[in-house]
Amino acid sequence: MSSLLEVRNVNKIYKSEGESLEVLQEISFDLKKGESLIITGESGCGKSTLLNIIGGLDSVTSGSINSCGLNITDMGEEKLTSYRKKSVGFIFQFHYLLKDFSALENLMLPLLINGESKKIAKEHALKLINDVGLYDRKKHYPSQLSGGERQRVAIARALANRPKIILADEPTGNLDEMNSGLIQNLLFKLVEDYNKSLILVTHDATIKSKGNFHYSIKSGRFVNQ
Repeated sequence: MSSLLEVRNVNKIYKSEGESLEVLQEISFDLKKGESLIITGESGCGKSTLLNIIGGLDSVTSGSINSCGLNITDMGEEKLTSYRKKSVGFIFQFHYLLKDFSALENLMLPLLINGESKKIAKEHALKLINDVGLYDRKKHYPSQLSGGERQRVAIARALANRPKIILADEPTGNLDEMNSGLIQNLLFKLVEDYNKSLILVTHDATIKSKGNFHYSIKSGRFVNQ
């Protein structure tokens, strides 16, 4: 099986006032459909930067990335926007749900933006809200949901547009230990059920055993491969 994601010799350097900060150095890996990769490392090590580059939110200084059959390295913003909408699902530490929309409406919105009919969007959103165990709370607004429930909706939203890759940046960072474990288990179950590829970055090394692969970033490089 060919790789869904090919990252080759990626370097990222930020320059400011004559100074250079080398955040990533010679990062390379492959990920196939249905595989999950956990990237750990201390805060500020570059793991979120790598995730943003793969998601088309940031650019490389050198190296290349082929994702979902597309070379995103030198893409313009218009094509990157299309890539993010169609191929990538994002989960962040904060849920970023729209406060004036119900849980169900938060799931329907990205589908409607992508041109789905209201009927199809609602049917798909109802399935997703059921899959994350919140069918009975589908009409609740974010302020009426617990932190764990809001993050469940955020996970469902990441799956809404049927992406090929899920990118999760510290998805349980704001949750207590019990809810953190529940959300982790749910995320990995859904990724398996929907046959998605997952890259999850975290400073929590206890998660690493849940993925197919684990890399740690130290001084901008992969270690313990």
